[in-house]
Amino acid sequence: MSRSSRLAIFSMFLAFGLILQAVEAIYLPSLPIPGIKLGLANMVVLMMLVYFTPLEIFLHVIARLVLSSLILGSFLGPAFYFSTGGAFLSLIAIVVFHKLLYPRISLIGLSLVGATFHNIGQLTVAFLLVKTAAVYMQLPLLLFASVPMGLIIGIAANYSVERLSKTGQLNHLTIKSG
Repeated sequence: MSRSSRLAIFSMFLAFGLILQAVEAIYLPSLPIPGIKLGLANMVVLMMLVYFTPLEIFLHVIARLVLSSLILGSFLGPAFYFSTGGAFLSLIAIVVFHKLLYPRISLIGLSLVGATFHNIGQLTVAFLLVKTAAVYMQLPLLLFASVPMGLIIGIAANYSVERLSKTGQLNHLTIKSG
């Protein structure tokens, strides 16, 4: 596959992630518990595991975080740092579990891993900002909420990859380039 074709598909995944993140931020109601979100854009990260290298996914996450925070007006604010901490720790965990256990662990399992580590990353950023371990008292509630959220996102990612495989639209991407 040509480099420009790969870049175009990468850009489409980035646009999809930005749209999902904006839809969630603008249209989906906030839950009464701070820090709990569905995490729609994480579906794109899971899908990218099938088609792209960890470095490409890392670049996607950086671009999505910066662009979405600029669009939504949260760049370099607390929400940006919480999202960044959660996203990076989640991505590291997903990539490690994917390397070690895939295909024995499905995208649904990887989504649960990502949701769990995203919450830990966000609370770690909160701890670094406010300098009190009391922020970790919210961890059990966040981890409890991460199970249904992770399942929903994982099922959606799994379904999307299956549909893309059936159409054959991205089958040529499954051989990851370095």
